[in-house]
Amino acid sequence: RKDTVAGPQEPRGIVFRFAHVERILDEICHLEKKKKVLQQSSFVFLAIYLVYYVTLQFDLQASMMGAVPNPKKLQAIEPHYSEKDNDPAIKTLNQSLNNAPTATGNNKKNPVVEVDLSSFPGARDQKGEMGYVADPSTNHLLVTNNNKEDVQNIGCSKDLSMIEETGGNQVLEKIELSSIPKSSPRILCLIYTHSGATANLQSIVNTWAKECDGFVAASNITLPDLGSIDLVHDGPESYDNMWQKVRSIWVYAYQNYRDQFDYFHICGDDTYVIVNNLRSYLGGPDIEKILNGSKPYVFSKAQVDPNGGRYSNALPKYDPEGRIPPKKRPLLIGMPHDRNGEPTVKGDAIVLQTFPGGGCGYTLNRNALKLFVEKCIPDFLPERRDSREDMLVGGCFAKYGIHTVDTRDEDLAWRYLALNADEHFLLKSGGGTWWPILLEKKHGIRSLPGLAGVSRQAVAIHLKFSIGPGRRTSKFKTVLNKFKTVPNLMYRHHALIHGMCDSGN
Repeated sequence: RKDTVAGPQEPRGIVFRFAHVERILDEICHLEKKKKVLQQSSFVFLAIYLVYYVTLQFDLQASMMGAVPNPKKLQAIEPHYSEKDNDPAIKTLNQSLNNAPTATGNNKKNPVVEVDLSSFPGARDQKGEMGYVADPSTNHLLVTNNNKEDVQNIGCSKDLSMIEETGGNQVLEKIELSSIPKSSPRILCLIYTHSGATANLQSIVNTWAKECDGFVAASNITLPDLGSIDLVHDGPESYDNMWQKVRSIWVYAYQNYRDQFDYFHICGDDTYVIVNNLRSYLGGPDIEKILNGSKPYVFSKAQVDPNGGRYSNALPKYDPEGRIPPKKRPLLIGMPHDRNGEPTVKGDAIVLQTFPGGGCGYTLNRNALKLFVEKCIPDFLPERRDSREDMLVGGCFAKYGIHTVDTRDEDLAWRYLALNADEHFLLKSGGGTWWPILLEKKHGIRSLPGLAGVSRQAVAIHLKFSIGPGRRTSKFKTVLNKFKTVPNLMYRHHALIHGMCDSGN
């Protein structure tokens, strides 16, 4: 039968030689072998990924806890507090916080805690020489649009009409400018940017930068007219290395400006900050109540007051008795996000951590800046390369029992807006790291949907997702618009919030 295999079942006379059949069988066997190899490779890659993920989570958790927890010792951990008053480390931290410098200048009686910052060389000037300290004042910033009419002509032009979209327009129309308190705090505005986003930075200088008491933009190029500095940091200048860049920003602010300002607000070059409202909030009654203990310091369920109140005003981990004077309390202020992971160590405050989302930026008071640089910089993931700088910043603060403070207004609406205006208008519920359903379930934080959830005293809005080629997600649809760029959105937000545009524009 070496000749042919044919018969009446082959009406078209198709003939297969036996050699062809052998070759086909060989091909089938070869494909089966490749399939098995692919299956085995898939299992190997899956195993490698699981090991990497577990290692990453373990590394982060261990860094937050300061050590790998011993399961036998966990049973002895008291609810909410794991340290005793006589812990030497706690006493050292208490002393450090109580020795914070004043806003008027260096306090020789309260020296700064010694910390090795030699790995942070600082910034380069325009000639490339190290040791550059930028003038943080805003009077030298070069505004290309020299007056209100210029910004109005851009922000209210027909080309930019409704680029914020219908819902976003209602959000921006709702926001009001607050009155400035008599005792106005000094605010240093910090921006992270890069040389390829000079147009974004110029639009900030043209709109809200000059309203800050100080302004510094951390970049990879020094441009004094824009407040930009070439700030050196470990690793490449890339989004995936934001953790190292932000660490350098906080060290630079600590080394050069900590005595000149009361608060330090950090955000990206795609954020619009309503400085007037930020100043009013930081110098207003809500923050004062948080500092004097009459308003809950944080709202994590891990901080339930054992004496019957819902929240504890004491700061666990280093001040369980509330002995640190109120004005010395470190404040981490922003839009709370959940760490989005189930606790691995039950009964400890760190496992129900919130962190301030970086989209709209977040704010530290002087004592929070001091704590972060003196305690977190040396020991908390110093070599990590990661884009999630906001989560890691929050992780180290959580190590000391400090969570994002409650930044809602009296109507339970948010002051810090993590998404763009239109997306906040559409926001109802969902499963992201800070969406209302998760915050309420895990932390008891109630949020209002849509327009009701946006405060009239909003302090910052993230512009992301409304820009570029019309990015689309499963929850939101962004209209394609070639004018929807960061600079145009910056001018548009400024014009609408400051009431520069006529009705219908």
